[in-house]
Amino acid sequence: MDWTIEEIKQRVTVRELAEEAGAVFRRDSSRCPLHGGDNPTAFHLYEDGRKWRCFTNCPEGQNGGDVFAFYMAWRKVDFATAKAELAARCGVEGTARVVSQVVLPAAPPEPLQLPPGEVWQAMAWGFTLWCEEQLAGEQGTVAREYLKARGLHQKTWEAWHLGWNPRLWKRDGQTWGLDAEPVWLHSGITIPHINAEGQLWGIKIRVFEGGVAVRDAGRKYRGPRGGMGRGMMFGDLHFARREALLLVEGEFDALLAWQEAGDLCDVGTLAGARKRLHPLALAILAQYRHIYGVLDDDEAGDKGRAMLAQIARVAVVQPPAHDLTDYWMAGGDLRGWIAQTIGATGSSVNGSTRRA
Repeated sequence: MDWTIEEIKQRVTVRELAEEAGAVFRRDSSRCPLHGGDNPTAFHLYEDGRKWRCFTNCPEGQNGGDVFAFYMAWRKVDFATAKAELAARCGVEGTARVVSQVVLPAAPPEPLQLPPGEVWQAMAWGFTLWCEEQLAGEQGTVAREYLKARGLHQKTWEAWHLGWNPRLWKRDGQTWGLDAEPVWLHSGITIPHINAEGQLWGIKIRVFEGGVAVRDAGRKYRGPRGGMGRGMMFGDLHFARREALLLVEGEFDALLAWQEAGDLCDVGTLAGARKRLHPLALAILAQYRHIYGVLDDDEAGDKGRAMLAQIARVAVVQPPAHDLTDYWMAGGDLRGWIAQTIGATGSSVNGSTRRA
């Protein structure tokens, strides 16, 4: 299938590219990630993060526009190159092929299928392990309370290598194997995306400010640029290749479902309701006889369900509440609900471990 320019614009926003380039937004404004400077409102987003403008030192003709204009100015490439690279980034070019009854897009260029480079991996692993130590220490109290309130046990967050970054860090991109633009490490709970081979594809950070979790939807999650986990399968590290896979919307739901019913099914997430699936993620789906997609009960979840419904063998399931964590927090028997959803029977269904 050939995808139009407008469809590419729907899949890649200026916001996500600007953040990779070093922008740190407060609402829709940031210092300019293209020319630098210290003005925190020089760079501004419009139209839900799909248009941008620099009001200070970017040259005329290169100081605003859509995602293509930003990419061209950032990467210093022409339009044809920008179109090809953005299409490859979100996997929208090529014809479809079928593997094990699951429709897979044609494989994108090799860089999209590889984890980040060795330098990035080394820096990311160092940061991840340091954050694990902070979560276990005195500074991690607020993070531990947040995780406990969401039903997560210490053994769970340790098994998934969650951590705590107590402050915002700015690091030279070249030390992470990238260009000279800074790498921003936001304060918050770190959620590393690790595959079955122990490779780090990315780090997602649940952002905290002043010791409180950010609630603004556009600023809740950040992560150091250079990660390549878009559309990858979070959870692969713990897959036992059971008969059924429960596919949820976010990492915290995945952690809780794994904790409560990981002996009944594998649990994974694409870490978002509308992430386009990476071919490697689709290859993982092809290994399961039964796949149950449980996304949040909201507009984004509706769109995600529509996407999952197009994949063979995915049974789309309405959540028991807004999401699985909300269901647990309201006193729901999450293990029992999962067992009923996937059709598990027999002595293995032993009731919720809700307050263990």
